[in-house]
This record gives sequence, structure tokens and C-alpha cells, in this order.
Amino acid sequence: MAFSQLKGEAQTPVTCQFCEESSDIRWRCINCDVFMCQICTTKIHRKIKSAEKHEILNLKDCGGIDAAQAIRKVELQDMPCSTHIGHTCCVYCMDCGKPVCASCLIESHQKHKYKTLNEIYDTTFSKMKEVQNKLESSLEFFDYEKERLHKLHLDGAKNFQKIKNEITLTEKEISEIISKYAKELVQELESIWKPTENKIKAELSDMQKKKDNLLKREENLKKIFLSHQASDIFNSRKLLDETAKKINGDLILRHYENEIYICIQT
Repeated sequence: MAFSQLKGEAQTPVTCQFCEESSDIRWRCINCDVFMCQICTTKIHRKIKSAEKHEILNLKDCGGIDAAQAIRKVELQDMPCSTHIGHTCCVYCMDCGKPVCASCLIESHQKHKYKTLNEIYDTTFSKMKEVQNKLESSLEFFDYEKERLHKLHLDGAKNFQKIKNEITLTEKEISEIISKYAKELVQELESIWKPTENKIKAELSDMQKKKDNLLKREENLKKIFLSHQASDIFNSRKLLDETAKKINGDLILRHYENEIYICIQT
């Protein structure tokens, strides 16, 4: 549909499509699918019947999530049926999980439960926003945890090297008996540090995988936010449920672990 295109996808005319004179194109009516100058927007378009219900976009705002949302809401009013050519969807079938037209209701959805398209669309979109917020919060959490573990690893490695150097120095300064004891201390130190170091590295690797998974899910959501098809919102319901469960599960498993300390008794 023509109004499903945003700025950058549709060719902006040289002159206003109302007066065909002014080149100062500032507005676009999604319902009428016309580009207008300021004067025509104020003096002509507002006189059109039901114009107060039209979605008018400033060209500088086109291309963002809000503009895509406005276009989808208009497209929702004339959403084509996937089964009957030339028919528009009027309700959402809860049993089949898809928008249907009047012919669909008569033919194969007579005993099904329905809700309005706007209700399901708004509910799903709100859930998308909720999941998006959780994604952002989770990504911030993983960034914080990654930084904490990196610092923990760095401090631990420095402390490990410091102690090892002191032990090595002591080994050179004392007798053969003390030298043997120093070597035993190094081995003991390594037996304490290495499992901790390996655990930190494993946690860093696991965290990166989880973060990459969340980034991928976030990217999919962003594509849906910018989609011009209302059907994409409905199709995202399963993805939203899976993503919400994934976020909640990850947060429970990774919630603020205790600091790891290496204690060496001499």
C-alpha cells in the first residue's frame, strides 16, 4: 500500500501535491498519501471530511519508530485479508491467532472467539515495549557483570603475580629447605587461583553468549518496530513470550554473584 512507505522509501515530490506550486514540502498525510506544504496543510487539508482523524507526519520525523507506528495504525484500518483477495480484516480470531475478514467469519470462524484488531495490536505492541525495556535492562546488567568480572580477573591476576614474585624472591634468598617450601607454596597458590580463573573465564564466555543472544533478539524487535506491516506485530507474539522467558531466566541465574577472593595463608 502506498501509505506504508516512509521517507527514504517513497519519492518526495518536487512541489506540493495540493497546490502544485510550493516546493516547501513539510508534511505528509498518511491516510491521503500526499505530500503538502505548510499552507495547504493548514488551509486545504483540514477542510477534508474526517481530516482531524488523519495521521499527519512532519517529514523530518519520518523514518523513526513513531512514524512507523503511525503508518501501521492507518494500515490497520485497511489490512488486507490473507485468504480473501480484495477483503479487509475486521477482527482478530483468538482461536486461529490471526486477523480475519467478514468472509472468514462466515466460512470457517463461526464459533471462534474474537477481539478487535486495535485491542490485540495495542496489547501486543505494549508487550513489545515491555520486552524491549527488559532487553535494555538485561544488556546493561550483562555489561556491568562483564566489567566486574574483568576487574576481578585483573586484580586477581595482579595479586597472583605479586605473591608468586615474592615467593620466588624468597626462594632465592633462603636455604634449600626454604626453597623446597617456596615451590610448594607456588603450587598451592596455583591450585587455588587456577580454578577461580577458569571459572571467571567460563562465566565471561557464557555471559558473552547470552548477551549476543539478547542483542540478536533486540535487533529482531527493532526490525519489527520499523516494520510497516501490522501483521508483523501479531506475528511477534510467540517471539515476545520466548524472549521474556529468556530474560527472566538469565537474570535469576546471573543476579549479582558474590565477589571472589583468593586467600593465601603463609
